[in-house]
Amino acid sequence: QFEGHLTDVLTNSTIEFIESKAGAESPWFLQVSYFAPHEPVEASTEFLEKYPNTEQGAYLALLEQLDASIGRILDSLESSGAADETIVVIVSDNGGTEQRYPSNTPYFGIKATYTEGGVRTPLMIRWPDASHAGTSYDHPVSLMDLYPTLLSASGVERMDEDLDGQNLLRYIETNSTIQRPLYWESYGNDNYFFSVLDSSHRYRYSEGLLGRDVLMDLNQDEFGGPASVVEDAAVVNQLRSDYLQWRNDVHSLDTTFQAETERGLGVLTGDSLQRSPGHGGFTFGIGVQASANVTNSRQQIAYQDGLLDIHLSSGELTVTAQDTTLSAPFPMDGQCHSVILTAYYQARISWLLSNLEMQSPIQVMIDGQAVAEVVDRRELPKSADLTAPTYIGFTPLAGERNEFSGQLFEPVLFNHRVFANATGSQPSAASLAASLCL
Repeated sequence: QFEGHLTDVLTNSTIEFIESKAGAESPWFLQVSYFAPHEPVEASTEFLEKYPNTEQGAYLALLEQLDASIGRILDSLESSGAADETIVVIVSDNGGTEQRYPSNTPYFGIKATYTEGGVRTPLMIRWPDASHAGTSYDHPVSLMDLYPTLLSASGVERMDEDLDGQNLLRYIETNSTIQRPLYWESYGNDNYFFSVLDSSHRYRYSEGLLGRDVLMDLNQDEFGGPASVVEDAAVVNQLRSDYLQWRNDVHSLDTTFQAETERGLGVLTGDSLQRSPGHGGFTFGIGVQASANVTNSRQQIAYQDGLLDIHLSSGELTVTAQDTTLSAPFPMDGQCHSVILTAYYQARISWLLSNLEMQSPIQVMIDGQAVAEVVDRRELPKSADLTAPTYIGFTPLAGERNEFSGQLFEPVLFNHRVFANATGSQPSAASLAASLCL
């Protein structure tokens, strides 16, 4: 708990940090995430007194308090001697609600909608390099571009093709457009919502999220208002297909499987946090071809110490994720069957949510059909070693190898749920299941 206005508390802490770095030779990075001008709109008295006692006046007062705070931070950079060596980026995370003030004008739409007013925000960069001073770049960019741009400004050039962002300096200097599609995605109540802006930045297609599915032609109305709405099934199908391909790519975990035998036994490493069940969306899929001649002994399919245990025994599939166990009969017919563990783990990240009951749905599927499920309502433990390898086909315990005797196919992991009866844009368990035995 802190005394005072949150905006001032954050600003004072920021200035203290900057002053502590005065004269330091080592580089430093600081991200300041203000809550203002979010609800509740409550500015300090000194700013409220400057405006009418109206909803709009209250909003403008809080906005001026935010502006003044940023000014104090810039002043502290000057007084500490760091201004000429510091890049300052100011950006918002989404458009405003417009409940008190038309803050998204002239763009149509509000926060939590995939409209130009919902996703377009100001981006301001104060650059020590005077050659870029006063430059206005009017083409769409993304927060993802800040990483390679700041690296370049710091003298670090990364040519990695796997970076999602672009170095803006290359485009600002020529005032050219970055020809690439942009994607947005949200998840809630088992529904996926998304938006795609095509590479020419003419068409935006959006599904769900506080509105109907809609295609907008921004050549007809650059602000994304009703005049931009068009019907074109071919464009919709293409953009929807582009999104699904993008989603599959960005949600696939970057793991490495080191095979030990031709029967699929091996060790899975990489992407430690998301490879371990217990945080957000999680899906583990593997093709399992159990030997029809072995039915009684325990056969390990996957094992991660304290986090994941999937095995067969006496024709029963048992799955334990952390300390939640589910089981179902498994066909021991010598044919390959897909096994999928999918979940969405909730976690309390704020004291504001402390009174809410945790509801983490966990489901096991065989051949794309749900065979066991539970909603875990317990607080998740935070003591497990997320970096522990995932062993496929055996248990790495002395005297308890429990080696799988049939054939296992290389596992696949995603950081989202899949659904047995997928609707709309939900990720489909059936499409995943069909790929696991190939």
